[in-house]
Amino acid sequence: MAIKLIRTDSSGRKYWQVDWRPQGAKGPHRYRTLVGTRLDAQRFLDDQQAYRTNIKAGLAAPARRLADAVKDYLSSAEADKEEGHLKNVRRTLRALVAEFPAAATAEAVTAGWLREWRTRRAGQSARKVFRAAAGGQPRELELGRKVSARTVNRELAEIRAFLAHELEEDRLRENPAERVKKLEEEAPRERWLWPAEYAAIWERACPEIRDALDVYVTTGLRWRELVELRSEDLRELDLVVLGKAGNWLTLPVGPELRRILRRRVAAGKRWRYLASISHRLYALCDAAEVERVSVKALRTTCCCWLLGADMNPYWVSARLGHASVQTTQEHYALVPSDFRQRWPQEVRKLPPRTRKLLHEVTDIRQTLPVRKRSKKGAGRSHPAPPQRENGGARSSMVRAADS
Repeated sequence: MAIKLIRTDSSGRKYWQVDWRPQGAKGPHRYRTLVGTRLDAQRFLDDQQAYRTNIKAGLAAPARRLADAVKDYLSSAEADKEEGHLKNVRRTLRALVAEFPAAATAEAVTAGWLREWRTRRAGQSARKVFRAAAGGQPRELELGRKVSARTVNRELAEIRAFLAHELEEDRLRENPAERVKKLEEEAPRERWLWPAEYAAIWERACPEIRDALDVYVTTGLRWRELVELRSEDLRELDLVVLGKAGNWLTLPVGPELRRILRRRVAAGKRWRYLASISHRLYALCDAAEVERVSVKALRTTCCCWLLGADMNPYWVSARLGHASVQTTQEHYALVPSDFRQRWPQEVRKLPPRTRKLLHEVTDIRQTLPVRKRSKKGAGRSHPAPPQRENGGARSSMVRAADS
């Protein structure tokens, strides 16, 4: 074991590099950086030597192997159901075990190794495992792009949670992942669909998904708002929706949209494929050779289309349930400057039914008075909430998606 002074910062703190062997005299070299005096570094080495001596004398139990610690951690997380993405956690920690020898312990995962792994992981090619047919083997294919910083940070957070668990169980002296910084992530880019892209996706969709797509791009509902929709929420001339903030919003609807909703949200009937629309939307984008979009992008598409059709921003803000009109005006940056002039030509690229639904929205807007809101929440309708059974509990589809 050796101690080496690396550097001294402006405040006088000294950084010592300790060369030690976590698995004993014949184990691999590991370097740990300690902050303090040389005496602190020497105490660390003395503790390691005393621990090994106690193990040989039978006075202390040897440290658990990293593979066994990961196995126990995954079994406890699966039993407690605390991990929402247990599949990703399992994949990350199994890859972590494969990086070390069979006899390695959790102490082998040092901050220096995590920094080296972070750099190496960010330079790798992104891969995806595709499900195999019956009796076949799963295929792992490269996606032609690098692993994103968001994926690396997620995996680092999963490793940090595992090491924190080992620290709570008194199997580690510190959590080295706390000293490893995250990679800088790019700000998420707002995405919306052009009419031609939407038409290409719509043509490849099944009837249930087509209805959902048309409802999303003409009402601007969120995924949860549409899933929790019930037959009693659909009135004679409008639709009552429980918004994200817990307030009730009134959306005027035309006859064609009312016909779609009555067919799909009938009493005791479940909207097929709605719970898995995100995955199906990705598959439709791939089939149409369109950049992948999420369900949230359909809400952004609705806002951009209404603004492109020269609708009043205050009315669009009230229809989409935005907290203020500034949220609506932020979408102006996404719409090209000449989109309003091109809108009559662009709208012809949409499917006939979608075009009819958009015309219903604009016709409804022309029959309503213009109401500008000077204060937050002014001009928004607050109807009496519809009477629901079971006290308005969330639908089973939402509970299944949350679990």
